Amino acid sequence: MTAKRSYDYADYWIEVTVQPAGGRFEGAAAIFASRESAHGGQGPVHRVTVRGETEHAADAAAAARAEAWADGPGKKKR
Repeated sequence: MTAKRSYDYADYWIEVTVQPAGGRFEGAAAIFASRESAHGGQGPVHRVTVRGETEHAADAAAAARAEAWADGPGKKKR
């Protein structure tokens, strides 16, 4: 079973998915330029993948890395 959630963060749209992977869980985050670009079929501007002991840990780690990227190297100029 795969869990998925999406949310706005720092002017980006982040989609986090978690799935079982060899007795652990793999969390992946796709970071899109905007909600519209994600729904319009454009590819993500960045991706991150992490592993965790639990579904919650993998989800939290993937989201944290995506947000760190959005706040750091991916920071949008206003």
